[in-house]
Amino acid sequence: MKTFATVFLCFMFSLGGYSQNWNMSQCFRYDDPNLPFRGPVAYNDVWGYVCPSGEEVGIIGTVDSIFFFEIAGSCSGSLRKIFSFKGGASSIWRDIKTYRNYAYTTADEGTEGLLVFDLEDAPDSIAFMGRDDSTFHRAHNLYVDTTTGHLYIAGASLNNVGISLIMYDLNPDPSHPQLIKKISLPGGYVHDVHVRNDTAFASHGYYGLGIYAIHPNGNFTEISSITNYPQKGYNHSSWVTRDGKNLVFADETHNMGLKIYELNDISKPKLASIFRSALLAPGDTASIVHNPFIKDDYIYLAYYHDGVQIFNMADPKNPYKVAYFDTEPNNTDYSGFQGCWGVYPYLPSGRVIATDIANGFFVINVDILLALNDVKLEANAEQDGIMLHWDILADQSSTTSGIELQKSTDGITWEGMYGLGDHEMSASWMDHTPIEGQNYYRIYWTENGNEKFSDPVSALWFKEETQGLIYLIGDEIYAQQMHAAEIEELKIYNLDGRLLESVIQPSFPVKIKHAIPGTMLLLEIKKTNGESVFTKGFYK
Repeated sequence: MKTFATVFLCFMFSLGGYSQNWNMSQCFRYDDPNLPFRGPVAYNDVWGYVCPSGEEVGIIGTVDSIFFFEIAGSCSGSLRKIFSFKGGASSIWRDIKTYRNYAYTTADEGTEGLLVFDLEDAPDSIAFMGRDDSTFHRAHNLYVDTTTGHLYIAGASLNNVGISLIMYDLNPDPSHPQLIKKISLPGGYVHDVHVRNDTAFASHGYYGLGIYAIHPNGNFTEISSITNYPQKGYNHSSWVTRDGKNLVFADETHNMGLKIYELNDISKPKLASIFRSALLAPGDTASIVHNPFIKDDYIYLAYYHDGVQIFNMADPKNPYKVAYFDTEPNNTDYSGFQGCWGVYPYLPSGRVIATDIANGFFVINVDILLALNDVKLEANAEQDGIMLHWDILADQSSTTSGIELQKSTDGITWEGMYGLGDHEMSASWMDHTPIEGQNYYRIYWTENGNEKFSDPVSALWFKEETQGLIYLIGDEIYAQQMHAAEIEELKIYNLDGRLLESVIQPSFPVKIKHAIPGTMLLLEIKKTNGESVFTKGFYK
């Protein structure tokens, strides 16, 4: 099992002429002057997808279509449009998210409902799976909570009757989301929502931001709300750090900064800082932000007029800018709504993709090595435990101390396992006491008195084989007839721990759909008695 905690440091040549940038450079740009405009808008949202074979795909919304692009591995390559689909409506607002090998889209005009696309054969082809307009006709936003397999639709309406939030279950069949419940929240209309393990951070526009625990049946408990805060405007969208300790949200109102709230006590969020970009200062400071995203200790922002902005938030009380790329460099003031709509920073290459309302789809290099990605850490499950190997890629200065390997059983609470001593730059160490199931690891250190850590990696480990309970033949999984009724759920992972598919109450044989032939798979069998057992199998 192998996961790398690195950012792709690239100094490739840039195609095109935008020059207002710092520590970022253009790799590709797509702009079709023949696309339809609605007012100033031709392009809207953007999202990314990584194929099982490693190719990166960018997905963007336009006024009348959804486009899928294969992004070449080198900037000396090309940007290839794979597929386009006209949803049937003319809409300024589209939103896109992915789950496993599926993409989901909504439009906030017309009656498109929920569109589903199958990316299994990407980048070679994309398949349109279907449309569901029975639950809602239009919606402003959608989000997939990948930890629970739940899809949320925000700001929806059916026959012009508004719905705060709609919850679907993707676990039985991601190609056909199953409605769980239409949810009415105290804050009313939800413009955008971010969900982590069914804790929803709902942006309610001028009402503010509500935090809710969403239960599996769609009922909810209000945890807290942030409705009275400095520089309050139209609460637009939010994101939460991986450890759940900090929340960032944007008010889509001129002259308002972003807010970071500490969530050490989620029932009582505490304001840590307010910050903003203003490239046109001091002449004009009334900039306006659109969408924030968090990766590691960095906030990636889509700013109207100011483009893609990256801030370091390792210290939530003192965020500071480290890079930017202006997708709308010809603006002379902050009036109106023009410029960058969305940004997606989660591609393994480290490149950032973004959309500009009038100027197209951008693929951007980050031309600096971001501080928390100076460590490469691998975790490999073996018979006697989990073997860890690390390479510290940057020289450690005298201000760096306390370097150690840490472990977690839930990805949240960490404890030290092994001290790396003085600059143990490349070494291996075996964890002989892993738990059965998922184990998490990271490299931790302090720098100038501040805590730092690498991206966590994980490894699945199990004690015993299933002794013939199930077995693989070709691309199908079989179970012994006497044991088939005992199996409540079957989960299929690749060896880096990524869940490929989950089948509840499987009917054998089960055909494998989402793995790459010629790879080793890890199968988790959940029995009706609550027991879980694991086995490996070679998928031919």
